Amino acid sequence: MNGRSSLENGLNESLKGCVSRAEVGEAFFKYTAIKARENATERVLFVFSRARRFKETDGVAKGIAEALYTLREYKYGEVSRPVPQYVCGVCKEQAFLVSADGFSRFYAKGKKGYDWDRTPYSPCPELVKAILESGMKGVRTFDLKKEGYGGERAFLASLFSALAVQTSL
Repeated sequence: MNGRSSLENGLNESLKGCVSRAEVGEAFFKYTAIKARENATERVLFVFSRARRFKETDGVAKGIAEALYTLREYKYGEVSRPVPQYVCGVCKEQAFLVSADGFSRFYAKGKKGYDWDRTPYSPCPELVKAILESGMKGVRTFDLKKEGYGGERAFLASLFSALAVQTSL
């Protein structure tokens, strides 16, 4: 290894120069070689942020709220699509991964109290507050600047495990 840290060519390094959420997504998909349509695979919905830090609790809640707008559209929109089982958020330095099932009650049909006409990038404050109050069980956050536990390697291992199709005999 010519003396360089293994992180120098890692995901975090690939995201450093990004100045927009689209660039973060583009760099992420290029680095991971994940094939996604409209930032989703059959199993994982991705949300990207240029500046939001997912290490902070409210940053994670806003990322989840953003994803719920898309999940609601998949389930109840004009062109329904299968709802991915996981939500993955990625910004330049952090990431999170969570099962979408635990949040389906927030976007259930007939659920009142949230403004679903807002843009996902500016989610309803009441929705964000409700997500925060729910305790956000099962959310795993990762610091992409680190290699070990809770770092980039752990994130990629968890993500590729979530992407793997489970088969049974």
